[in-house]
Amino acid sequence: MANNIKNEIIVHIGMHKTGSSSIQESLYEGIESDTMRYLDLDTANHSGRIFSLFSREKISYAHKRRGSSANQIKNFNLQTRTMLLDSINNCDHSIMIMSGEGITLLEESDLISFRDFFCQYFKKITIVGYVRTARSFAQSAFQQRVKGGLDNFNLENLYPKYRNRFEKFDIVFGRENVKLWKFDPKSFPEGNVVLDFCNRLGITIKAKETIRVNESLSREALSLLYIYRKYGPDYGVGVNVISENDNIVNALKDIGNTKIKFSPSLMAPVIEKNKKDILWMEERLGEVLAESIELSIEDIRSEEDLLKVDEASFQKLSALLGYHTLPKGETPIRPQEVSDLIQALRMKLAGKIIKNSIEGDDEMKLIELAQKVQKENEEQLGKMNEKIIAMIIREAFEQINIEIKKTDDGKINIPRLGKFIVRMTEKEEEGKSVMIKRIIFKPIMD
Repeated sequence: MANNIKNEIIVHIGMHKTGSSSIQESLYEGIESDTMRYLDLDTANHSGRIFSLFSREKISYAHKRRGSSANQIKNFNLQTRTMLLDSINNCDHSIMIMSGEGITLLEESDLISFRDFFCQYFKKITIVGYVRTARSFAQSAFQQRVKGGLDNFNLENLYPKYRNRFEKFDIVFGRENVKLWKFDPKSFPEGNVVLDFCNRLGITIKAKETIRVNESLSREALSLLYIYRKYGPDYGVGVNVISENDNIVNALKDIGNTKIKFSPSLMAPVIEKNKKDILWMEERLGEVLAESIELSIEDIRSEEDLLKVDEASFQKLSALLGYHTLPKGETPIRPQEVSDLIQALRMKLAGKIIKNSIEGDDEMKLIELAQKVQKENEEQLGKMNEKIIAMIIREAFEQINIEIKKTDDGKINIPRLGKFIVRMTEKEEEGKSVMIKRIIFKPIMD
């Protein structure tokens, strides 16, 4: 038991897509309170660190995407534990606040470990969170998951599973210590979730001091990104993949302005299938989770709606690469064209050099090679612009060159192309023996 045990820790658990980022960033920047202090884990959102520290069976999203080793995860968790104890022990306030919507993903057994840990330092643990209606949650969750690599349109997987998400908190912490509120921005002071949250906890904050984090994409931008997920390369695993994909999302944010809305008919079967779960949540919450629905021509009625890209969005995407495509006219924009452009954009934003135009002595060689590639792969590439193909070819060879420079002895296999054999050999120059890199290319023979 800690010597200087504090009165209470308030754990904000989201749920996901209920303005959590705005709450976290606002509280992380500092709150004026003599009694309350926001937990400092070197990040506004505590989800990643807390989930990693207390989850026994599952590996966190970030660890998976970065390809973290068991030893790296262990060191990460040791660092988190140290930061956690430092933040608690160095705080003079009697109440601390933690916030991480990812905490809802912990299993019941993990929450017991979580509870037992914090009971050493706090007399009371209070769980708080907002509950969002099923359709509005699914809309927001879909775009968030597409950002994270989702490439399918399974709406059942977007249903919030209220009982599974919240009942474990009642069991572990006691229902009297779990406070859930309906997420209803129309009822919030100035429509501001941060103000509502702070008012409920007795925190004094002015509207101008709150930070509103808008992570939403337009429907047009979501279509582009979804096409990339479905037709492009896998999200990937590695140290830089999260930042690379964040770059893409940020670049697409300014395209389009239509709100993402699922058609009521699209969500109806999912809501009907889960009506018992919704009833459980309504009884637990003490409020109805129905929502007013206005039909719109822009409603997403099927996956096919997301695979259709309008001319303006395609031109804006092209412009991000410094490239201006010819109007398509009556010709539909093929998903693969969109995917290829976004892949080129990904490489450009990651600092992997792609020239915005192809000039000089190499221009005809690259264009000729692009034409040859297009002709031999007409079924896959269709009428993709030859300059886009040439840009991708140039980038591919630049990346191969980077790998060759990093290799002194070995083979570099390039699928469907061949292999580069790298050897360091001795050569005499001006009477001196020097080592040079010898490169042998063996193409795949049909």
